[in-house]
Parts: sequence; C-alpha cells; structure tokens
Amino acid sequence: MSTTFEVTQRNMITWRRLLVLAASMVCINGMTWAVVKVNQLNYVYPIDADSLGLPILLTILASVFTIPVLALIGIWPSLRFANRLSSRGPIGRFFRNMALIMLYSLATLFTLSGAIYWLDPNHWLIAMSYCLLGAALGLFLVKDVKGLLSN
Repeated sequence: MSTTFEVTQRNMITWRRLLVLAASMVCINGMTWAVVKVNQLNYVYPIDADSLGLPILLTILASVFTIPVLALIGIWPSLRFANRLSSRGPIGRFFRNMALIMLYSLATLFTLSGAIYWLDPNHWLIAMSYCLLGAALGLFLVKDVKGLLSN
C-alpha cells in the first residue's frame, strides 16, 4: 500500500512541477506580447522602427527550444531511469548528476539571457516574468539536490 502512495505522491509532484514550468513559459510569452503591444500603442517605439513581431517570435522560438529541457526538469523526480542510473554505483551517480547539471544550466541560460535582453525601463515586466521562471528553477534545483544527497 505504501508503494502505491509513494508512486501517487511522486506523480503529483511531477504534475505540479510541470504546471509551474508551463505557467512560467505562458507568462513569459504572454507578457512579451502584451508589453510590446502596449508600448507600440503608447508610441514608445519610433514610427520607422523595425517589425515588432521579431522580438515576439524570437521569444516564442527560444521558448520552443527550451520546453523539452523544462519538461525533463519537471519530470526528473519521477524518472525511473534516473533512479536506476544512481543505483549503478559511482559512475551512474556521476552521469545522473551531470545530466541534472546540464538540464539546469540550459534552463538557467535561457532565463538569464531573456531577463538581461529585456532589462529595459519599458520592458521590465518581461524581465520579471523571466525572473519568476528563475525562482521556480532555483526552488526545483534545491529540491533535486536535496533528493540527490539523500540517496
């Protein structure tokens, strides 16, 4: 009975993590669209400026390439492969740790580059939405490291 409870609990943690990461990505892309459109209506950009669709599409494109990384971070606690890999001895634990470091490094690169790119007085809401993703990633990293150290 306890194994069924543990599996159910692990699945709920996975769904919560995936929901938080997906909501962060929707927030980033939605905030980018809304802020750029409001700035255009308020004449923040010059009339002869380039297309406003370019930053919106680049944000969406970067998000599309980051979604698989975030999905792997989200399902990490319930991956049986990671648990089996850690039971293979020091070499397995090394590869598991390197995979986790690589996933979080890629996600952090996306988060920091997006926040720095949009760090402008007229776009600070977009940068803050990237910071929300960074906070979620930091929380998940602490939980994952705690889980690694407990094994």
